[in-house]
Amino acid sequence: MKQIIAVLLASFFLFTSCSNNSKNSDASPVKQQDELPVLKSDIKYEIVRTDDRNPIINLDVYIQDVSKVDDLNNQLCNQYNNGKDKFLMIMYFDDKEIAKVFHNKSTNPAISDSEFDKLDKHRIATYNFNPSTHFDRFDKNSGYVDSH
Repeated sequence: MKQIIAVLLASFFLFTSCSNNSKNSDASPVKQQDELPVLKSDIKYEIVRTDDRNPIINLDVYIQDVSKVDDLNNQLCNQYNNGKDKFLMIMYFDDKEIAKVFHNKSTNPAISDSEFDKLDKHRIATYNFNPSTHFDRFDKNSGYVDSH
């Protein structure tokens, strides 16, 4: 599983860097954070890590009620990528502390498989969108969904 996540992350960044290099930086204006629509929601969540390198947005999100992950994913996709012109990767977690450290720890080549598995069991879903290829996928961690 660790290798799959690493390959997905590497592929995502490879596609984004290739596409980003081929685009004219003046082609579309960069939206400032305060220009993004504010969505009202009863879903309790927190974005614990944001990596926004236009046009690439990576978010790590803690969600309190995991049964609402589908609704939250729709809201965040609309908020961060309504024009479908950005590369978007969102990872959802059921543990706030794990969400805060997952990126740094999971990308460390020295992490053991057992340590990775301990972290990864709290990653409940992942969303990826690539505007160049129109890859649009929302995956739920089947082991998590089946056990809760």
